[in-house]
Amino acid sequence: MCHQNILLYFTFDIFWENLLLQKMSATFVAAATLRMTDTAAHAHAQDPPDSPVSIIPDRTALDSDLSMLKIRIERCLHNMQQTLSNEVTAFDLKASHAAPTHMLNHTMKNKALAYSAGWPCDADGKLFLNTREWQNQERVGILLERNDKPISVRTKCLVKLEARDLQGVDDSCIICYESIRTFEQTSMACKHVMCYSCFHSMHEENERKFKEQMDTHMIDMDSLCDMADKCPLCKVLIGGPVDLKPWWEDHIEMIILGALGCIYNRYAFYMRNPEPSATQEMVFIMQCTSLCNNELKGRRQDALDVYEKMRHKAVADPYTHVTTFAKALLKFLLQHVLHPNWNKDAMKKAFYSYASSIGMENDNY
Repeated sequence: MCHQNILLYFTFDIFWENLLLQKMSATFVAAATLRMTDTAAHAHAQDPPDSPVSIIPDRTALDSDLSMLKIRIERCLHNMQQTLSNEVTAFDLKASHAAPTHMLNHTMKNKALAYSAGWPCDADGKLFLNTREWQNQERVGILLERNDKPISVRTKCLVKLEARDLQGVDDSCIICYESIRTFEQTSMACKHVMCYSCFHSMHEENERKFKEQMDTHMIDMDSLCDMADKCPLCKVLIGGPVDLKPWWEDHIEMIILGALGCIYNRYAFYMRNPEPSATQEMVFIMQCTSLCNNELKGRRQDALDVYEKMRHKAVADPYTHVTTFAKALLKFLLQHVLHPNWNKDAMKKAFYSYASSIGMENDNY
C-alpha cells in the first residue's frame, strides 16, 4: 500500500507545481482545491465522492497521513495566492476585463469621474489587496476602467463594490442606449434608467443655462423648471444622483400633482407639441382637479382622505399593499383626465406611460 501513498503525494505535488508555473486564476485554484480536499475527505468514507473524476486512494494507505496531506494542500494554495498578489497588476485585470473591486462616489471633486470603477493600486499598478494597507491614508491610487494610468483620489471617495452592484441593469440607458451595471445607474423616481455619465452631461448643460440666465437677470418660474434636471422621457424631476424614496411615501396630494404633470408632458409628446411650460402644466392640473371634483359631485377631498389612508398601509407594508394602492390610484387618476376636449388616443398612451413608471405595466386596473 505504501507505493500508492507515495504515488498520490507525487501526483499532488506535480499538480500544484503545474498550477504555479501556469499561473492559473484564483477561481480555478479554489475549484481544484475543493476537488482535492473532497478526495482526501472521502478517504474514510464507505462510498466514493460524487465527482466522477476524483482520485480514489486506498483508504488504509492514507489513515496516518490525512492531516499532513491537508497541510501540504493549504501550503500550496498559500504559495499560489502569494504568486498572484506579487505578479498580477491592475493593468492585467483591466486588460482581461475583470470585474472592478471599488468605485468612486458622488462626493468626488471632479464629478465627471463619479461612479467610475477600478482597482486600488500604486503608480506602477501593484494591487492593494489588503484594505488595511490604505484605508487609513488620506489618498489612494486607483486604476479606473476608462483610464490608462492610475490616479490619486481621496480615500473617503472610494467605495467597495459588492456582487449585487456589478449586476447588469435590465434596461439600457435612455440617452446613450449602453448597457450599464447597477452601480452606474442614476436613481430616478420614474424608474427609467439613466447612466451617471449621461446624467452628469445633462446636469452640466442645465447648470450652464442657469448661469447664463443669472447673468442676464431674467429668470422666471418657467425658465427655472425648464432648467431643472428631469427624466428625458417622462419629465419627472430627478433631483440628483442620490437614492430617492419610493413614490408611495409622498403625501397623496404630491403624488397626484406629480402624476398629472408626468401625464401632461407625455400627452404633449404624443400630440407632437413642444414641451409644455410650468404655467401650462399648472393650468392643466387645475383643469384636471376641477374635472374630477365635478365627477365626484364636490367630494374630491373626501376621496383624497380615503386614498391617503390606503397610502399609509402601503408605507407600513409595501409588499402587501403597494399594488392595491397603485391600482386604486390609477382609477382615481382616470377621473381627472377623461375630458372630451383632449385627444383620447394621446391621453391613453400618456396615461399608460405613467402607469408603467410606477410598475403597473398592464391595463388590469
